[in-house]
Amino acid sequence: MISTKSFIFSNIISIVFILYSLLINIINLYFIENNSFEYYKFFEINYLISFFFVFVIISRRKGVFSLFSIFLITYFAFIGSKLFLDVFDVISVFDTYLFYFTKLNIDTIQIFIYINHSLLIAVSIISLIHKDQKQRFDITTQKEVYDFLISKFKIISPFVIILNIYSLVLIINSGNYLAIFNGEFEGDFLYSISNYFQLLYNIFYIILIASSKNVKELSNPSKIFFINLLIYSVRGQRGPMLIYLLLFLYQRNKIKRINLNKILVPFFALLLFFIAIEYIRTSESRKSNFDFNQFKFISLPAEVSLFMIEFNKVSFINDSTPYILTPIKDYFNRLFHLVDPNIFYQGRTITLLKNSNYLSHQLMFFLSKESFYAGFGTGSSLIAEVYDLVGYRYSLLAYLFFFLIIAKIENSSRKTMLMNLIFIVVFMSFIYSPRDSILKFFQNLVPLILVYTFTKSYLKINEKRISS
Repeated sequence: MISTKSFIFSNIISIVFILYSLLINIINLYFIENNSFEYYKFFEINYLISFFFVFVIISRRKGVFSLFSIFLITYFAFIGSKLFLDVFDVISVFDTYLFYFTKLNIDTIQIFIYINHSLLIAVSIISLIHKDQKQRFDITTQKEVYDFLISKFKIISPFVIILNIYSLVLIINSGNYLAIFNGEFEGDFLYSISNYFQLLYNIFYIILIASSKNVKELSNPSKIFFINLLIYSVRGQRGPMLIYLLLFLYQRNKIKRINLNKILVPFFALLLFFIAIEYIRTSESRKSNFDFNQFKFISLPAEVSLFMIEFNKVSFINDSTPYILTPIKDYFNRLFHLVDPNIFYQGRTITLLKNSNYLSHQLMFFLSKESFYAGFGTGSSLIAEVYDLVGYRYSLLAYLFFFLIIAKIENSSRKTMLMNLIFIVVFMSFIYSPRDSILKFFQNLVPLILVYTFTKSYLKINEKRISS
């Protein structure tokens, strides 16, 4: 924690920064509106300086593993790094590599800088004005829930691991990890069962770490859970490993502040692990030319937003549900059978495109029909979804709205266990929103609440039966 004097000083610095950044953004907007783009490099460098300033201030005030600090880490890795690498001539921000190779127009780059600088301003404002809720609900009241679920968690762990190994063997034998996405294993009973077991397993883990009152209780289920996630990652789905690792660090830091030096080695080990998975997934013909400097391609998700800006006005026009709301619409369509639920599990089809406006599918089809049918996707992004929703002029207001709601939910998480669980699901989507849809958490929220409510009800009924 920083002293009161340092806290006041950092607030003054933050206010000065916000005013300066607003001025820079207004100037940038003026240039954009007047088709003047010769100073884009100045705004790009300003953006990078702003990012590092915001990250340092928030990390000092709230901690490196606070909500917005973690978000800024994933945001910069997936989005901001594109501009960072451009400044140091590692890659060009004008060149795209995400399934479609083209040279972007300079107006696209300047708008991209504008909306990303707006995001940094919004984070600064919310972190400045939003006060943390100090009081927290009594976590010891969840001891029965923890004790009940930890035994069930340990029982199903071997089954989940065995099913994931079975699924991994299926994928290896198919010779194509894209079989996960193109519906090739849809008829395999054990593969389908493994997905349901994994969902239940994830829910148990979330409830367990939310009800952990000390480091020992937090670490107890985490060891076996991350062994399972390693197997799951080798299948080709690395996102959950990153999300749950950051969730673990966030929860661990709440219990006891983390020493950064102790996580540097595991972090680099995980980075090498991801590169190894990428090598395994690479076709045999390309392995000889595999570049282990793959870190430079971590910024590929930024191109989702860049493509949106580049093509939105002329050819890639959204005339359906806003991309940001599509995950909620898709969830209810599946739940109430408003459309055939099998559409979402049978691979990439025209029927899927007509019934779901998920940005990853729509953009992939637009960029490369062949890649779409093969099972590829571009992913989504908060930046792209906000741009689709309000354009670039009002992006700052949109970010302020979303970030304020998320900060409010985080504060509410300290009041009740149920709100704590809701926040964890929101947190997981939020920190991954530079890479995927921010409202995707909705599909995991309902089953989580159901499992927790059932557990509490069962324990209460059992307690009454014993007492009587």
